[in-house]
Amino acid sequence: MEKLLCAPSELLVKIFEFLPASDLASLAKTCRRFRDVVAIDQIWHDLCQKNYKVSSLDGWPLTSYKELYAIVLHRYGCILGLWKLEVLYYGALIYVHVQNGKIIAENCCPPFDCSHLADPLRLKPLFEISIENKTVKTTCVTGLHTHHDGIVKVNSTKRCQAEGFTFLCSKADWHNIKPVQSQNIGYLQQWLVEEYNDGNIFSTSPHLIHLILSRYAAMHNIYSSNLRFNRLSIPSTVGHNDSIVLPGIYKGTYSSHGIELIMVCDCKDRILGTKITGDPNVPSGEITFDVDLTYPLEEGEEDNGSSVPSNNKKHPFHLPTGYFGEIPTHLKYYVRKFKGVGRIANTGFVSPQWTNNILYVFEKNEFGILWTELRAFAMFRRTEEEFLQN
Repeated sequence: MEKLLCAPSELLVKIFEFLPASDLASLAKTCRRFRDVVAIDQIWHDLCQKNYKVSSLDGWPLTSYKELYAIVLHRYGCILGLWKLEVLYYGALIYVHVQNGKIIAENCCPPFDCSHLADPLRLKPLFEISIENKTVKTTCVTGLHTHHDGIVKVNSTKRCQAEGFTFLCSKADWHNIKPVQSQNIGYLQQWLVEEYNDGNIFSTSPHLIHLILSRYAAMHNIYSSNLRFNRLSIPSTVGHNDSIVLPGIYKGTYSSHGIELIMVCDCKDRILGTKITGDPNVPSGEITFDVDLTYPLEEGEEDNGSSVPSNNKKHPFHLPTGYFGEIPTHLKYYVRKFKGVGRIANTGFVSPQWTNNILYVFEKNEFGILWTELRAFAMFRRTEEEFLQN
């Protein structure tokens, strides 16, 4: 012990960097020497970087990494990352990250409509955690009203990561849908512009109007209780160089429901798609398609096949007669196709059933599916945002 006390501070810093914050706090109470070493900010800089990938004080009204860790990251660093917000049928993909001296939770919204599949995701702020006079402040930043307070509660943590958390808005009645009022009409128009790039839905079909208004009501009435977030893990692409389709989060076109976000996993001999965001027919969290890679189809074959087309051979792709769907102009050839099944259901996920489909592989990060029962074609494109890569 005496030799350790006499060791150079630089050496003690290197040793202490391997300790968790709780052990450092205990160590600082043992003697003045260790207290002084634990106060060296390099230790806390390395902890912020190692545990939460935060390596800058830019924007924070703080003077040290020790303050940043003690005031903010110790309590809320565990919610950084990707989350799935439970919203009735719809769900939402939430990205919590550090930006400009705040922890910001943003809703990762798909592009406006099916013709913009290649566009990046749209990030809409949900809440933020900031510092005022060295005190944590949580703020709800959605809606027409001014920003207002909120409360974040972490369920449990494991290795500096929360398994789940909740957010409670202090002004829930500011979000809930009430009888028609002028401010609600303004809120609806703003939401339509943000979600669909169009403030006037009354020029569309009655069916589409019903879908849009149902989603609008669901997305705003959730504030009457705790918003619940469950951690979302993206499958790794390591070791998938030979994969037919890369795993990850994809944007998929779902006709009148627009673009939805799908988690695609390569499970040995299968490609499985699970909805992150959903709709009243097939909700968030449900499997949307299941493709068997042991059933490749030959060119011109639609129902079954056993031989595998050449990996390098490209085949012209044409949408079959009687099918509807948008095909990007750059996709003229496919390289593989496989037999699979897809999930369809009536509104409310009533009478769900599996129907045959065919998956066409254009690139490792882009594929299409023919839904034979619906006579529809859907495109799927892997997201390119850096924070969604693994």
